[in-house]
Amino acid sequence: MSRANERAEETSSDHEILRRAERHGAQVVKDAQAKSDEIIRQAEAYALEQLKQLESHLGRTLATVRRGVEALQSSQPESDESGEAASK
Repeated sequence: MSRANERAEETSSDHEILRRAERHGAQVVKDAQAKSDEIIRQAEAYALEQLKQLESHLGRTLATVRRGVEALQSSQPESDESGEAASK
């Protein structure tokens, strides 16, 4: 085989190796992007669930605070009348 033919085969082989490497690299990037997208979806679902739980807990806490305020307000005489009576 002539030297030119050997060089042509080597070049062709090198190009094939390069094409395979590029295809493999593209697949690795595609797989990584898909995994990244899935992780983001899972993280957002987790964050949403945690926020819903926090909202529910805060709602119950707020209701408890309101009941406490109402209970204390109803057990005290009105402040305007008691303030006026005390100053007279």
